[in-house]
Parts: sequence; C-alpha cells; structure tokens
Amino acid sequence: MRVTSSALRWRLANLGRLDKSVANRIPEQRLRHNGRAKPVDEPLPLLFSKGFVEVIAQAIDQGRVAVRRVSHLLGLSIDDLADLFKAHGVDAPVAL
Repeated sequence: MRVTSSALRWRLANLGRLDKSVANRIPEQRLRHNGRAKPVDEPLPLLFSKGFVEVIAQAIDQGRVAVRRVSHLLGLSIDDLADLFKAHGVDAPVAL
C-alpha cells in the first residue's frame, strides 16, 4: 500500500473499517515499530517470492517477455533484476 502504519490507521478509520475511538487509542509509538516497544534490526525479507522469480526467469528464457520489460514492470534496474535472481538462487536466464 506504500503508506505508513499511522496513515493506514486513519484510512481504515475513515473507511469505517476501524472504529475512530479504537484508532485514537492506538499509541503512535507502537505503530512506528510494527507493534514493538523498540525498533528491531532485522534483515529485510527478499523482494518477491522465489516461485515468482522462477516464473519470471522462465518467461524471459522462453522469449515470452523481454528483460527490459520485466525490469520496467517490477520497477527495478537491470542490475537490480540480476541481484534479485541471485538473491533467490535462480539462474539468470540471460547474462544480465
């Protein structure tokens, strides 16, 4: 959704999916750290699932879609796309 937790709280309240009195009781500090009292340094999850990356690699390999088209659709540079394949342990379908 690409919004902060705080913004999501108010969007849900304005849509009637979350009661405004409940939204007011949620401490802003808790939203900043995904419900934790303090921030936790955790590694970020990989972008996309391995299965999805395998399907993309197969589509490129079979000529069903161009590398540049995939990079554009995913919002990644071609170098980032190569890193994505490597991070998931998927052989890049072409030299990237």
